[in-house]
Amino acid sequence: KIMMKSMNLKDPNTYQICKNNLKIVITKIDNILINKKDKYLDGDTPGMYDFALASLMGPIITPQLYANGIYQTIFNEFYNGKYMDIEYKNDVDYWRNTVTGSYCMSLYEEHR
Repeated sequence: KIMMKSMNLKDPNTYQICKNNLKIVITKIDNILINKKDKYLDGDTPGMYDFALASLMGPIITPQLYANGIYQTIFNEFYNGKYMDIEYKNDVDYWRNTVTGSYCMSLYEEHR
């Protein structure tokens, strides 16, 4: 409760500011991924940087195997289930379609 109050999470402006800041950061990571020389961030095999990035992106791209799949039922309910939220679905689709989101989704599919 203290964090929610201090971060003012119920304010739509706060949400938009966070989303805009996230877009800036993801765009920077997109550029790193576009310009990397190897298949992965640190060479020919996935390493610490790749898995850290995938872990941090997990909550916003909601891959099936994020956290060993323990959140998948909840993610599905909001994405296309009985609690479907079109804004949530649009946000997930947006992040999944960034270079970074796509890269992280493939890490979950290929190395999880």
